[in-house]
Amino acid sequence: MKVKLSEVAEGSLFTKDGVEFKKLPTVKISCCRSINAEQTENANNRVFINPGDEVEVNDQLQ
Repeated sequence: MKVKLSEVAEGSLFTKDGVEFKKLPTVKISCCRSINAEQTENANNRVFINPGDEVEVNDQLQ
């Protein structure tokens, strides 16, 4: 099911562009960089995904 990232609960798993992520609380890293998700396969790969972007959520993972 496709939903906006802002509608996904923190700690939930979702897929964007074929890659599975876990939603994190938004954390400001520096003046110009924030993160709000990490890859499930590599927790060191943390990224910021626009909260308005549509992501795929598997209801069974919730």
